[in-house]
Amino acid sequence: MSTEIDHLRAFRSDDAAPDPDARAAARALLLERIAPTAPLRRAPRPRSRILVGGLGLAAAAAAAIALVAGLDSGGVQPATAAEALREAADVAAQGPDVALQPGQYWYVRSESRQPGGDRGGPEVREDWFSLTGQGRWVVRRPGEPEEEHSIADGALSYSFFPQPLTYEQVRALPADVNGLYDAIERAGMAWASGNGLPVADRTHEMFTIVGDWLRAAPALPPARRAALYRVAARLPDVELLGKVRDGRAREGIAVAQTDDGLRRELVFDPDTAQLLMQRTVRAGSGELVYESTYVESGVVDSTTARP
Repeated sequence: MSTEIDHLRAFRSDDAAPDPDARAAARALLLERIAPTAPLRRAPRPRSRILVGGLGLAAAAAAAIALVAGLDSGGVQPATAAEALREAADVAAQGPDVALQPGQYWYVRSESRQPGGDRGGPEVREDWFSLTGQGRWVVRRPGEPEEEHSIADGALSYSFFPQPLTYEQVRALPADVNGLYDAIERAGMAWASGNGLPVADRTHEMFTIVGDWLRAAPALPPARRAALYRVAARLPDVELLGKVRDGRAREGIAVAQTDDGLRRELVFDPDTAQLLMQRTVRAGSGELVYESTYVESGVVDSTTARP
């Protein structure tokens, strides 16, 4: 006697598999739809400060995603931000464990642009941070004298509401994604409550924390860098922009979140899982608000040394 299971097994059992041309067409459509020029979908809503941004996938890409879901993964670009971030997490987990020791400094060289800002033009900045609070920073701008400061309070700190965390406190947080997600979510909820915003807005602060902490990598251990990418992969409103170029024309993968008419992007190297750039643009026009490209970083033994 036949059963429902028998009917299910027989259903469309004679259908032919998609031919290679159909698979190729589906893949091409998907890659086209995740390009940075895809139309925006989320309407902005008022916020109390500049926040993180995102770019929606076109609805027409949904069919293409379904068609390529069964394809072999080799050589296929991730179809969603979650997939891209999980792949970055796998890469980060295999990276070197660079631990800052007493007497050492974490060096970062960055290049930033802020059209319409107080100083306008591009800025090159070098920072030296230490565990003890001693540090130094140097700024160079076109047509201006070099600006140099030695500081007594240059300790590494990490965004966290209501008070930043120290390097040791971050390293003491859970390395597994569940524990780290819970810790960052609590900070996001406290931030939303403190700013009189809905609980759902906690994800914007969570994305900000992830970006700020990744900016310090590889000062954090590989397991925590990997967990940060996996935390971002769980956020519901982070979207994939696809391949982009950073301020130095390096190719990376961009993910973003949009709010209050602004889109804040994180661009990372898929081969190393290092953060290449953070950028904020206006969601409607793509007009640049601010960008910072991370050129070089590493552990050094003095405030004049470079990696």
